[in-house]
Amino acid sequence: MKPSDLAEEAAGAGDDARGLRLDGSRLAALYLTEGKALGRYFLRRMPVDEAEDLVQESFRRLLGHVAVRPGAFLNRVARNLMLERRRTATRRVETTPIETVGRQIADVDPHRLLEARDTLARVDRALDALHPKTRNIFLLRRIEGMSYAEIAAAYGMSEKGVEKQFVKAMVHLRRRVGEL
Repeated sequence: MKPSDLAEEAAGAGDDARGLRLDGSRLAALYLTEGKALGRYFLRRMPVDEAEDLVQESFRRLLGHVAVRPGAFLNRVARNLMLERRRTATRRVETTPIETVGRQIADVDPHRLLEARDTLARVDRALDALHPKTRNIFLLRRIEGMSYAEIAAAYGMSEKGVEKQFVKAMVHLRRRVGEL
């Protein structure tokens, strides 16, 4: 959703008790100022396509309300969306049949499981030792599969800067964990 789309939808938004009106230009300006920060908030927690959807959903929910402090309202909506996602994920896990879980556990080799846990613990410790920005860039590239250009756009950096941060993380992990 573009700021112009939001402006068109906001044309019918009402007034609050103080008579403040969230018109199209104010909503478009809010999207430009708050949209990037909201996108970064979601990007740190989920894949890019889901993050973009949640940014749009946050602004859609803002359209249904007239807020005196729209930035604070968007932050609350973002936190609530994350809570909803966690609850949904928990319900999915709770509804998995026990027989299915039992079969999955029976098929696991205990030695491989211990090795995998040990490797994951070493990777986790190594990632924790990285600067948060470097860690996030590494995770977005390696886990989420984002390109350098996509990460650069999300962080407001150059592609070369993102590449340097990624290489820095890889060197650090190889020193601490070994070949991944």
